[in-house]
Amino acid sequence: MSPRYAADDIDEVRERADIIELVGEHVRLRKAGRSYVGLCPFHQEKTPSFNVDPDKRVWYCHGCNQGGSVFTFIEKVDGVTFPEAVELLADRYGVQLREVSGARKAPSRRARLLEVHDIAVEKFAAMLASNEGTAIRSYLESRGIGAEEVGRYRIGFGGWKRDGLVRSLMRRGFTGEELQAAGIATRDSAGLRDTFSGRLLFPIFDASGRAVAFGGRIVPPEHRPEGFPEGPKYLNSRESQIFKKSKILYGTNWARASVMAAKRLVLVEGYTDVIALHVAGIGETVATCGTSLTEDHMKEISTRFGDVRVILCLDSDAAGQQAMSRERTEELAGAFSPGDEVRGRGWLPVGRGWLPEVHVATLPQGKDPADFVRAEGPDEVRRVLDGSTPLVEFLLRRALEGTDLRSPEGRTRGVRRGIDVLKQVGDTLLRHEYALWLADRAGVDTYEVTRALDAVGPAQQQRSPTRATPTPSVRPSGHHRVEREALRALFAVPEMFDDDELAVSEDDFTLPLHRSLFRIASTGRPVGGAVDAARIVSRVEDVDVQRLVSELSVGEGPDANVARDTLVRLKVFALERYIVERKERLRGLDPNRDAAAYDGLFEELLELEKKKRAIAGGELGT
Repeated sequence: MSPRYAADDIDEVRERADIIELVGEHVRLRKAGRSYVGLCPFHQEKTPSFNVDPDKRVWYCHGCNQGGSVFTFIEKVDGVTFPEAVELLADRYGVQLREVSGARKAPSRRARLLEVHDIAVEKFAAMLASNEGTAIRSYLESRGIGAEEVGRYRIGFGGWKRDGLVRSLMRRGFTGEELQAAGIATRDSAGLRDTFSGRLLFPIFDASGRAVAFGGRIVPPEHRPEGFPEGPKYLNSRESQIFKKSKILYGTNWARASVMAAKRLVLVEGYTDVIALHVAGIGETVATCGTSLTEDHMKEISTRFGDVRVILCLDSDAAGQQAMSRERTEELAGAFSPGDEVRGRGWLPVGRGWLPEVHVATLPQGKDPADFVRAEGPDEVRRVLDGSTPLVEFLLRRALEGTDLRSPEGRTRGVRRGIDVLKQVGDTLLRHEYALWLADRAGVDTYEVTRALDAVGPAQQQRSPTRATPTPSVRPSGHHRVEREALRALFAVPEMFDDDELAVSEDDFTLPLHRSLFRIASTGRPVGGAVDAARIVSRVEDVDVQRLVSELSVGEGPDANVARDTLVRLKVFALERYIVERKERLRGLDPNRDAAAYDGLFEELLELEKKKRAIAGGELGT
């Protein structure tokens, strides 16, 4: 983790970075004392155990025992190296980094990919604004997207040239390999070409507002030059180091405040649907990026927004109905039980627990959300959303469709289809309640439905959890607990480092980790000055030290009296250890042959005993 940049510059980045703002882009935080808490983004949990201390600029999760500084958080959440995390935050907060001697001159690959996208966004926007984009602007206006929306959502146009953007970017020093890695360029038999030529383009931004990909729609035939290649109607960027389509939802960067206010997230299928609903004042709308809703999406929603209702808003035509078919239920609905364990495919994210509440809102046949809001207005859309159906009920209604519930065969067929849905529900109580609902709707005896459901049991787990398994927390022994609490006391009341009567030293600690942290924390600290936990985390390479610093720093520390009592206990333990060691040495000496050594050691022992009595009896300074 050796930094490639001047330590002072790294410190400046850390000082400028707002850890609450950065973590808050990925975790829904709430104030708890002087800290903020939320659901950990690195492991699955129901009760928030993830803590962020804005004053000390560190975070720690008591559930998975991970922690660190703002750099560590970016490393883990974005999957980047330490230097790349420094670069990303320096760019965001306007810090000019100086490279240390021998450092590699080129920026990181991630930084290069982000720069490519930044330039491409500007180029595509300029192309749309040019004469070449006149027809495209007219098309957008026909879809209710005017100049204001084009500017806000950074909509662009890929132009008609085969390789105009590729040549422009290569003149700026980007390589063909970099452009292909970014998804901006594609290689065919004639060489490199623009991936998105002839397409209307919607930049896809991450939670921090950086462009990481593009969603492209082919321009309708009446707006295309004659003979221009057709291509697929929709084309999204391929996955890259900065873009994982199973984790990013289009519009999240704009929708966050609205989602938090409305306590719901509306999921649609198209980028223009998102924009149309935002324009109509339904700002809590997002869309997937060319993929079905995945378990990773559900984790992101749960962690980022907490207890919100997710409404799947689909039209009721054949495509929309197919999207909600049984074969794709687990994709659209996620793949979790409401409990602590990840169940894998086929488990619906419904019921109590940490997962979002999932509903389905169905629009009239043939209407997508953009068409519907233009035709009926925002109030009618809100009415449909407010009347959304819980996911399990929606699927059960679908299961009963097309069956003749007046005949025994029809009722049997409908109930069996319903049981196929219910066995995917992880919450036992909810499964039972819907079994009663199914029996009532199908007109069969409740006992027969519950017996049939019990016979098949819940769906079996088909894959392992995708989240990191929490690191086991090893409970330290008695005197090691005292050592740890003593370090916490020193962090909370740093003037205790300078207490000459207690004179706490590295030798008072027995665990190498504790000795190391004491040495690091006390070295270079100004007299009476606080311990800079974030600075320590940023500068040490030992992961165990990083975690311990973070753990000891978050939350409320002890007051001065409690801190002193803890340090007294540490000192008494240490003195007892020294006393035992002196006694062992005395036993090995002959008081007649080794009189001088014996007498000197005996004097040390008496002094240690005296000091122990003074400290334990509270007689210091008297």
